[in-house]
Amino acid sequence: MLSPSSARIDREYKPDRYAREGVMHYLIADPDTRTVEIYHLRDGHYDKTWSGNSGIHRFDLGPCQASIDLDRVFARL
Repeated sequence: MLSPSSARIDREYKPDRYAREGVMHYLIADPDTRTVEIYHLRDGHYDKTWSGNSGIHRFDLGPCQASIDLDRVFARL
């Protein structure tokens, strides 16, 4: 979840570090825009594979499936 104090770190620093460590998927939840972005590691960098702001989104994590209910994520904001 982004916050004003961490947004730059979460968008610039962490993806590079996570990519170096081989983290295959990276999600960013932005409470200001009520949007979740999903990134997938390809060839050493992250490509945005999905972005949304409502409903349930199911996505493939390779060996397993995952889902996120965006209405529930942002309900308490």
